[in-house]
Parts: sequence; C-alpha cells; structure tokens
Amino acid sequence: MATIIDVAAKAGVSTTTVSRVLNDYSPVNRTTRNRVMEAIEELGYHPSSLAQGMRTQRTRTIGILIPTYRNYWYAELLNFIEQDARAAGYLPIVCTTEREPGGSEHVNTLLRRQVDGIILCWYHGIMTDRKYLSKIVRETPFVIMDQPADGLPVSSVYTNGYQGVKTLVEALIEGGHRKIGMIKYLAENSTSENRFLGYRDALREHGIQLDPRLIVHSDYSTEGGQEAASRLLASSSPTAIITVGDDMAIGALRHCYEHHIKVPRDISISGFDDIPIARTVIPSLTTVAQPIKLMAETATRQVIRHVEHPSARRQEFVFETSIVYRESTRFLNENGTARGRKRKKE
Repeated sequence: MATIIDVAAKAGVSTTTVSRVLNDYSPVNRTTRNRVMEAIEELGYHPSSLAQGMRTQRTRTIGILIPTYRNYWYAELLNFIEQDARAAGYLPIVCTTEREPGGSEHVNTLLRRQVDGIILCWYHGIMTDRKYLSKIVRETPFVIMDQPADGLPVSSVYTNGYQGVKTLVEALIEGGHRKIGMIKYLAENSTSENRFLGYRDALREHGIQLDPRLIVHSDYSTEGGQEAASRLLASSSPTAIITVGDDMAIGALRHCYEHHIKVPRDISISGFDDIPIARTVIPSLTTVAQPIKLMAETATRQVIRHVEHPSARRQEFVFETSIVYRESTRFLNENGTARGRKRKKE
C-alpha cells in the first residue's frame, strides 16, 4: 500500500508539500500540485482520514439527528443530505431517536464520534433544554432543520408551514367545503403547531367556527392516521380532512378504503410534505409540497460553511410551500354537489 513518502518520492517533492496539497493548507503552485495529484493517482494512494483528522482537528463527518427512518420524508431528506455532503467531501453519520423523548443522549453520541457539525431535525426534549443546547452550539456548528432556531445562535432551515396549510384550507373553503377536519400531531412542537394555526386562521377568516369534534391527534405514521381518521369520522361528518403529514393522510385513505368510503366522492383528503408515495397511492394524494432537495442542500451547505468558517454569520432560511392538487380532493358547488377538481400539473 502506497504511503505519503512514496507519493513525495514519485512527485519529487517533500512530504510537507504533499500534505499541503491534500489538506489545502497553503498555496502550492499549479505545476507542483498537478505533479502531486498525478503521483497520488498512479500509486493509488488513499490518505488516512484518522491521521488527517489529528492534523486538522476535523474528521470531515456531519452528524444528523432525525426522529425516525420510517417516515418517507426523512428518508428522502437523508438521501439528499448524503449526496450533498459526499460531494463536498464529508461523510454523514445518522442517529435516529425513534420518537423517544429527550435527544441529548443522541447528540452526545455524535459528539463523542467527533463529528465536525450537526444537522438537528428533532422537535422534543432537546429543543426545550435551552441550557444544554446553548452550551453545545457554542462548541460545535449546528443547523436546526424543519423548525425555527427559536433564538439559538445557529442557522435554521424550514418551510412556512403555516401559510401552506392556510392556502390549502382556503382553496377547500372557496371550493364549497365548510366541515374540514384536521389530524394534527399528538405532541406539542412548533412545526405541527404552525400548520394547525394555518388551518385555524383560514377557518376564522372565512367566518367558520372552529369545531373541536373536527380536530383529532395522531403520531406521524400511517397507522396513526388510520386510527385518527376512524375517530374523526365516528364523531363528526367532515367533507374534507387535512393532515399535518402525508403518512397520516395515507392512513386516512386506508381507513376510507377499508370502510367503503369513496375518496374524493364522499370525502376529500390531503396531506403535507409531498413524499414520493403521495404520487402513487390510489387515489393520488393532494398535498402541501416542501422543496426538500433545496432544504437539504441549504442545510448541508450551511453546516459545512460553519465548520470551515466558524465566524460565518448564522442565517435563517424560510422556504415557501406549494399546493399539489391530485385525485384525493374535490371541490363543491354551494349546494354541495361535486364540480370539477382543481388540478395543477406536476
């Protein structure tokens, strides 16, 4: 196996020069750099990441904390983050809390692995432990994802979920719906709560009183959405259901299928996120789409920026959503009869 000494001898330079080329420490003239890179390629030399980390105090790894692998949105998010991180020469290390409370133990696990920075996409426990978070964000670059930073000195990347849901509810109201149910997350967090507030405010602004019987809680899962839809339909008679996550909405679709409730003839159902399966379920799901690829790219770019430039300004990135109308919603005339679906090209 080739060593740095072999590369230096092949290129006719010192090992210090090879190290400078590998770690981009200080300027090396183009001719010398090219000679070193050619020697590396010819010899098949692979520098030790451990040795490089000891010299640079960096491991070129990024920690990512998410609630679960089982939610399609997080799976897609991780795919894009990994692509962007690897393209920049960083390796992602993922921890999942599987919806456990807390989260600090998982952050500590990543820190013990000496990750250079962390993308935190987690909503409970740790986000309310201000003393703990305030301490570690001073020592390690953090990006808070899918929610505001809530005053912490970190960059944050999220979407305007309030406006996304509000726009969807307004479209349903304008299309004739008055009894619109909501399946929201069973635990308090700013992401779900902002989406619920968009629902509430859209109703209020159109003179529709908030009906507690039309609001049920669920976890972010297909099974949870299925059970929540059962409770909602047993206690009220909505003409439409909105959920704060696509997995919940797909569960609601499943409940309707099993109980011979026709979607969208009998009831309209819509979700939030626009996960890939939303396009392939039958009927295909109307949803509030997040620009997930752009969000992942922004979060990855920001955490690497803070690793490589610790004094770089922390920023808040708020992306707008878009409504994707598919087969699971219909719009009504004033007399309650169906009219043509409003459809947007995908």
